[in-house]
Amino acid sequence: MDQESDPWTAAQQADDLSVMRSTQVGTLPAAEVQEEFNGPLQPRDPADLLGIRLDGFALNYVQPLPSALVPRAEQLRSDIYLRLRQNLTQAPGARLNSLSVDYSDEKVRYEESRRYIRVQMRTVRDTQVTTLFRCYTAGPYLYVAADSYRLGGLRISALVLRLLVTLMLFVWALPAAIFTFGSSLVFFAVFFWWSWRTVVRGAMSGRTADALRSVFPKTAKESSFDLDDILIYLKTLMPSITASFRESCAHHGVDLTSIDEAIVELNKKISSTEPATVINNYGSIKGSIFGGSRNAVRGG
Repeated sequence: MDQESDPWTAAQQADDLSVMRSTQVGTLPAAEVQEEFNGPLQPRDPADLLGIRLDGFALNYVQPLPSALVPRAEQLRSDIYLRLRQNLTQAPGARLNSLSVDYSDEKVRYEESRRYIRVQMRTVRDTQVTTLFRCYTAGPYLYVAADSYRLGGLRISALVLRLLVTLMLFVWALPAAIFTFGSSLVFFAVFFWWSWRTVVRGAMSGRTADALRSVFPKTAKESSFDLDDILIYLKTLMPSITASFRESCAHHGVDLTSIDEAIVELNKKISSTEPATVINNYGSIKGSIFGGSRNAVRGG
C-alpha cells in the first residue's frame, strides 16, 4: 500500500487532530470517551464490580522505544488505542461492546486521568467477562497491559436474605432508639454501610446490577455454554490487542523482533486446546475461569 492510500499516514498529516475520525491516528473525539472517577460514593478502582480476575488471560509488556520516537511516544500511544477500537468495532459478535474510559482519581487530583478501553461480553448464560486494556508511556518505554475479569449471575436467595435481615434490624432499631439514646440507630447505620456500601457505590455510578452481582454472586458452574463463549471471547480478543499494538509499532518504526517473540509466546499459551495446560503459571484454563482450590483467582 502506497503512502497516499494509507489512512493512518494521511491522518498523521492532518492539521486538526481533534476532528479526526476514530479510525485514524490522533485523539479520540470527546463524545467517544466516557469519564469516570472514584469520588466518595463511587467505585474506587476501574476493576471494581467486574468480578474475579482471570490471571491466565493477562498481558503485561514493556517495549523500549528508539530515541527518535520518544518525543512522539504519546502519538504512538494514541495510535494503539485507535487501532484497537477499530479492530473491536469490526469484530464479530453481537454481545461484545467496547468503550474508552478516562478514569480520574479524585484522591490524587494532580495526576492526569488514565485511559482504559473496557471490553465486555455476556454469555448466553448471562456470565459477564470484561477486559481492561491500557497503554502508558514512561520515558523511553511503552507499557501495555490487559486484564480480564469474570462476573457471574445474581444469587437471588442471598439478596433476599440480606434484605430481610436489614429490614428486621431497622424495625428493631427505630423504636429502640428511645431507650438506647439513639445507639440502636447508630448500630443500624454501621450495619447498613458495611452490608450495602458496594451496592450504594454501584448505584451512584449507574452500575447497580454489577454491584448486586458482585456482592451476591451466583456460584459458577462449568457450563459448556459459558466455557465456550468465554474462551472464544478471550482467545480472539488477546490476538486483536497484540495485533493492534504490533501494527502501531511497525507504523512508527519500532523494531518488531522482541515484540514478535512475545506475541508468539502469548499466542501459544492462549491458543492451547488442553484444558489442564498451565497459563502464566496460574493454573488450568478451566480453573482460571471458574475458580478452584489450586488456582490463583483473586477478587476484582
